[in-house]
Amino acid sequence: MIDEREAEKARLILRNATVDREVASHPPLPTPSVLQAQFRARIAALRSTLEDPAVRGQAASIMSRLIESVTIYPDEPEGPAAEVVANIASLVAYALNDNAALEGGVSSFIAVVAGAG
Repeated sequence: MIDEREAEKARLILRNATVDREVASHPPLPTPSVLQAQFRARIAALRSTLEDPAVRGQAASIMSRLIESVTIYPDEPEGPAAEVVANIASLVAYALNDNAALEGGVSSFIAVVAGAG
């Protein structure tokens, strides 16, 4: 019986060492405040980048291909709202740096509505 317990102890020690290595190999998830700071920094960098007229023109050209329409509802009870209609496949393809959808490749359509409540 003692031999069985010693063998089980050795298996558990080995398993714990494996789990510890796996946990150590994954970085901790950022806290909400860290994510907010990263988002603010990226928005500030985007604003700065879009100040360049050449970049602004290129960005507008790309966005006009990705976004089909924007409708503003100024008198919503919770405040002004915007509805953006876009081809999700094209957005994802562009985000993945795969321009196939932009060049007439495979695409699909899905309606997504985001809002409060």
